[in-house]
This record gives sequence, C-alpha cells and structure tokens, in this order.
Amino acid sequence: MPNSPLPVLPSPAMLALPVALIYAAFAVAWIVYSDQVIGIWVRDPDRLTDVQTLKGIVFVVGTALMLWAMVRRGYARQAELQEVLLRREARLRIALRATGLGLWDYLVESREVEYDEEAARMLGRPPAAFREPAEVWLGRLHPDDREPFRQRFRDYLEGRSEQYASEFRLAMPNGEFRWFSSVGQIVDRDAQGLPLRLIGTYLDITGRRRSSGSNGVLSVEHTT
Repeated sequence: MPNSPLPVLPSPAMLALPVALIYAAFAVAWIVYSDQVIGIWVRDPDRLTDVQTLKGIVFVVGTALMLWAMVRRGYARQAELQEVLLRREARLRIALRATGLGLWDYLVESREVEYDEEAARMLGRPPAAFREPAEVWLGRLHPDDREPFRQRFRDYLEGRSEQYASEFRLAMPNGEFRWFSSVGQIVDRDAQGLPLRLIGTYLDITGRRRSSGSNGVLSVEHTT
C-alpha cells in the first residue's frame, strides 16, 4: 500500500494564531458577560468585591487550562507527523542500503546537504554520514554540468518541473571526475507551500558512461 502524503506542517506563527484568537475571544466574552451577570445577582458592594476577585481567579485558571490543552494538541500533532516522517526515512534507508544507492538530504533554508554512509563512500570519503554547505558540493561539480544542474534543480523547486532528475560529474578527492545519476523530491513544505527539505539518491553511473563512450572518468586536469 503506498504511503499517503504528509499534510503540510504549520509554521510556529500559524500554529500560535488560532490560540491567540480563541484566547482573545474568550477573554472579551468573559469580561463583558460575567460583569453583566454579576451586576444582576450581586447588589452588596462588599460582596461584589469578593465576587470580582473570585471571577478573576476563575478566569486565570480557566484560560491557563485552555491554553495548555491547545498548545499540547498542537505539539502532539507535530510530534505525530515527525514520527511518521522518521519511520518512512528509516524504511527508505534500509531499501537504499540493499540497492547500493546513496542518500542525500537538502535543507533549503540553511543550504546544507547531508549524506548517508553510502553517499559518503561514493564521494570518496570515509563511510560515515556528514553534512556540508551546498556551495562546497557545487564546487565539486564539473564546470560543464553546473548550469544544466542549476536549471533543472531551480525548475523543480519553483514548480516548473514535476520531478527532479539529473546526471552530472563530481570531482573525487583523487582528482578524478565520476558520473552520477541523482533523483529527488520535496518532502517538507512551509505553510505557504514553499519547499523546506528535499531527499534524494545518488547512483554511480561511471561504468555505464564509460561503456557508452561518454568519458566515464576524467581527471581534473582534463577539464581546465
């Protein structure tokens, strides 16, 4: 059974807005109508002072409980969505490990890319997860592939393309360029629908490119 899409996770501002509006409406209604009721039933000025004090205590306790319940519900919903996402990512990592694909995780706001152990190995690094700025990754991209990659990636982020898929060359620590096929998709958006996070895979296709005569492995010197 395919995974159902995750609902958009509200931003902190959007999560707080209904809480603030409900609190304001409750406070206004309490002030207006409670005073009217007290004015009808309480005529003694001394007793009126005591009742007003009690009314204030009831208001503080009642609104505190209401805010606690609403905030708790909002955080519980966020925790539930996060747990669903973590379970899906765990299943994905197991499947990728079995197929030899490397996983990358791009955070749009911070412009950082995180790699799993297999992706790190493909990039010529020790097999351990690591994170780096996107600019560092772009610096390893073959000069001839940078603009085509940027265009495809931008088209996908801005909704002009339904999927992200690209083939490009990346420089290895030993100075060679290897071919990779990469696909990915947006997995998290903000309340306005703008992408926050993408997850995708790497596949080393150097052998396929070499067999097809497409310069499967090039040294850095050959590109200058």
